[in-house]
Amino acid sequence: MPADVAFDSQQPRDLQDRPSGLAPDFTRHPNLLLDVNGYFATAGTGGFSLYPVAPCRVLDTRQSGGSFSGEKTVNVVGSVCAPPSNAAAYVFNATVVPSGSMPYLTLWPHGEGQPGVSTLNAYDGFITSNMAIVPTNDGSIDAYAAGLTQLILDISGYFAP
Repeated sequence: MPADVAFDSQQPRDLQDRPSGLAPDFTRHPNLLLDVNGYFATAGTGGFSLYPVAPCRVLDTRQSGGSFSGEKTVNVVGSVCAPPSNAAAYVFNATVVPSGSMPYLTLWPHGEGQPGVSTLNAYDGFITSNMAIVPTNDGSIDAYAAGLTQLILDISGYFAP
């Protein structure tokens, strides 16, 4: 992939202040992928509110369960974090600690089919994390790891009526 963005120690604030060649050129080599899962709107009937909580570790397979690949069900509402049972979605920081290349991790509501998108990718085998909002139907979620990995899930909020 060509390097179209360069930075100098001055870090100009406006594009017109940048020396020639330092402005990003997104028209020649666009590399952007967006998955839209929803949106935030003003409060209304049938909507959910975000309830932030102190970060809490829902799952750490390094401490229990060990490495896994394939599918794993995580009982979030039954964890030490104990979010309320009426939560419709959780805000997680998901971290993988792979033992080698781990193409992707996917998180989704328990009892539904696995979606065709990834929550994070760790092809390089490095420890990788990503924030994710994961819906739930019954207080549990499913995780699929496409390679052998440890999984750490920290909750920092939930959506509920």
